[in-house]
Amino acid sequence: MKEDLARRLLGKVMGWSAPELVELGGRLQTLARIKYDDYEGFRPGEKFLESLAGWLEPFRPDDRVRLVAFILESLVYISRPELDHLIDTIYPDIIRPALLTATALKLNEPEHRVRYLAASDAFRRTQRSMLICGLSDGARLDRLRRGSRQLSNEQFYPSPELTDAVQASSLAKLRAALSDSEATFDRVVLLEDFSGSGFSLLRNKAGLLDGKLWRAHEALARLTERGVLASTHTVWLVVYVAAEQARAALLDGLAATGWGWQLRVGMTLGDVSIVDSRLLELATGWFDPILVTDHLKKGGSDGALGFAAEALPLVLFHNTPNNSISLLWGDSTGRAGALDRRALFPREERHRAES
Repeated sequence: MKEDLARRLLGKVMGWSAPELVELGGRLQTLARIKYDDYEGFRPGEKFLESLAGWLEPFRPDDRVRLVAFILESLVYISRPELDHLIDTIYPDIIRPALLTATALKLNEPEHRVRYLAASDAFRRTQRSMLICGLSDGARLDRLRRGSRQLSNEQFYPSPELTDAVQASSLAKLRAALSDSEATFDRVVLLEDFSGSGFSLLRNKAGLLDGKLWRAHEALARLTERGVLASTHTVWLVVYVAAEQARAALLDGLAATGWGWQLRVGMTLGDVSIVDSRLLELATGWFDPILVTDHLKKGGSDGALGFAAEALPLVLFHNTPNNSISLLWGDSTGRAGALDRRALFPREERHRAES
């Protein structure tokens, strides 16, 4: 009943005829049930159709039509089941093949002898001598661990910053598993859920490196000094979802560091940036300046078109990236001095200004 009421409210806002309400309202209702209702940023009790009606109401009728068409035809929404499925492919499609290649090189065997390589003690040792570390909460280590049952729970850590106690424990368990009192970890997998520009992961300003990867590099250097990590270790950065511009920026950035780290992406978004001039105008005119943060300023734009003006049409089920066009995420309702702009998928801001 609530869904039908929300659909009728949406029809009233849009001025749809009965056939349009059945066709367009029905399509949106189906998408809501399958995906959008599960967005974790909605207010308690709110669902997609209610959010959509409230979001559309202030716009002109012709712009509402354009915005609905955008939602139906261009929005990229990655749901929890879709991201879970993608994470489930990371071990069999990315990590395991790379480990088999490393084993083949170690044994001087051709890579096509997969069954032989996978059954070898060299592969077992190569696989167990790997640390898997998250770079943020989005790394979803719990899901990856469940989808990688060939790996030990003792290989997964929420961050490469390991305490002294954890270092000692993980090294002792590695040596016990390999029956080798001299064993050390020789491979690290660093995990991130999404990258839109690569900026948060790695950036070079006036010759100084910064970002999550720089901090991870420093942490791994300390593990190497402590003898937990081999001096000649391999590092793979695995990003579950990346925009094409982020993938390119990370490849260039990593190459410039000279660290020898390798990048692997589970799913690369193609050239999906919004080019509809009217939508870009709407975003620019509708954006509330109160939403500008120091982090957005670092991207070189005012934020209306998203961080670094990427204007992505992207929503992740747990949050909307600020690389996306601000029409999707820029919510200033209830804030003092704000223009009371309402977002379709309100963003939980990770870079809040301290009061």
